[in-house]
Amino acid sequence: MRYLTNLVSLMLLVLASGITYGILEAKYIPTDTAGFATIPWLGNHFAYYHLCLLSLMTVASFSLAILHLRDMAEHRKKYMLLMGFAMLPLSLLIEDITWFCTRWTPIHRNEWTVFPAGWALNLGVTYIPLWYLAVLIFSTLCLWLADHYAKIGSKKFLTSR
Repeated sequence: MRYLTNLVSLMLLVLASGITYGILEAKYIPTDTAGFATIPWLGNHFAYYHLCLLSLMTVASFSLAILHLRDMAEHRKKYMLLMGFAMLPLSLLIEDITWFCTRWTPIHRNEWTVFPAGWALNLGVTYIPLWYLAVLIFSTLCLWLADHYAKIGSKKFLTSR
């Protein structure tokens, strides 16, 4: 029960963080301005506000692990770290989708978010970047492993009593 409560609260926090930053970036950060200083990485140029995004999403995703740091050290709660690793790319996915939904524009094949360039599925109206699917698979796998470790930990706890 504690695992499910942690998972739901972490998912709600990540969802709120991703949606909030997506709306802020779409409405209030002038992303179309060419004068941004950028950091080249993975064939794209990231603006410095992306560092703020990454920082916020990292703190939100690993907040459960940070709050229970002592428990993790004493009881080896691997599921908290796995939930954090699952939520970080998921939060970036949520933020990216929110940005496009807020601007009410479809994703094009040559869009900034489609990397590597052109790697997207055509749905007719919009494209789905393949990294979206990779994130969903990776996050699902991490959450499945987290659930597995939580069940092992609860069994050990119950048998030790």
